[in-house]
Amino acid sequence: MAAKHHRGECDDPECGHRHGKQSDEKKEQLQKRYMEFQILNHQIKEMQKQIQTIDAQVEELENTSSSIEGFSKTSEKADMFVTLSPGVFAKAELKDNKTLLINVGASTAVQKKAADVKKMVDNQISELKSYRDQAMMQIEIMVNKARDFENGLKELVE
Repeated sequence: MAAKHHRGECDDPECGHRHGKQSDEKKEQLQKRYMEFQILNHQIKEMQKQIQTIDAQVEELENTSSSIEGFSKTSEKADMFVTLSPGVFAKAELKDNKTLLINVGASTAVQKKAADVKKMVDNQISELKSYRDQAMMQIEIMVNKARDFENGLKELVE
């Protein structure tokens, strides 16, 4: 009987060996589940990258909001440094602390009240935080699904 086991010809379902179609089907199922598990893990990592990007955008917008608030409180005729490019500044005198120029695209800028610009920036922050919360919920769902996949894989291996 031992020789039959080595050739995969055992007919005894109680013998504990995995044979033929049953073993191949289980192997295919295991491979399929593992691929799905890998795809899910990749999706989780991509979603985490998106959240990091959102966090960076929120931080930048919060700094902008704070700068606008500080700008609005600066007295007119005050001397200040204006950024020309990163690390390059020019000394200037503030003539109007209530109005800002906003780039609207195509090399076009429009004047807006500082308070309106701050509201616009704060709304963008709220929208991004809402999107971040939704993404975090999606990650939680995917992580739970990944745990289920992992448990299913363990069961298939055993």
